[in-house]
Amino acid sequence: MRMDPDYQLYYINWTRTTLTALVPFVLLAVLNGRIICQIRKAEKITAQMVRTLLDQYPSIHFANAVRTDSTYVICMYANCLLWS
Repeated sequence: MRMDPDYQLYYINWTRTTLTALVPFVLLAVLNGRIICQIRKAEKITAQMVRTLLDQYPSIHFANAVRTDSTYVICMYANCLLWS
């Protein structure tokens, strides 16, 4: 049976190529695409929740600004201490 040219063409070449190369590649591409879609969907939901939270509590804007400014001041102070 292994000497039959049809067997060699279809089973050995096409079936093995399909099962060992094409199917895993397509499956990987589809699953990675679904993961990317879910990540983007989660990012949109998170951004919407943050926007809603910031609209409800405007003091958070001020707290973020203060935290950012104080972090900058601390880093500059540490930098000056390191170089002196």
